[in-house]
Amino acid sequence: MTLAAGTYTLEYGGESTSFEVPSAGEMATLNGGCSI
Repeated sequence: MTLAAGTYTLEYGGESTSFEVPSAGEMATLNGGCSI
């Protein structure tokens, strides 16, 4: 699954969590984060 760069909001159990997805270039430099 590939996500476009941007900010996403997940909602579950009545709570919402937002997270940012970096661009492909930034993800390549991180190289230790989670892959989906």
